[in-house]
Amino acid sequence: GGYCERNPHSSATGAWQFILPTWEELLKKGWVSGAAPEGNTRAQRLIQDGGAIGLMGSGQACVLQDLVDGTNPSRVVNGLAKVWAGLPTMGGASHYGYDGLNKANVSLGQITRALA
Repeated sequence: GGYCERNPHSSATGAWQFILPTWEELLKKGWVSGAAPEGNTRAQRLIQDGGAIGLMGSGQACVLQDLVDGTNPSRVVNGLAKVWAGLPTMGGASHYGYDGLNKANVSLGQITRALA
């Protein structure tokens, strides 16, 4: 999706589909400004991308260094899937698929090719 995307089924908005609690956590940590998570100005794109990078480098994912180094792609895939429900784990399904609401919206092949 684009930087102005809104998910009709949740509070997820923007290119990275941040849900409201995630956006609030990003604000609390000071990783993003108080601007709304959606918008297609250069500043809004940088804010959203900065929040995504912050999530990749901490918490459940903690894979930013592996992503930058190109090491341990399995750890990267599984870590990113813990943050973004629409991404598959190495098993090919959403980490949160057990709830019946979430599913991987891209294939494992798409993710591994993007990381190559």
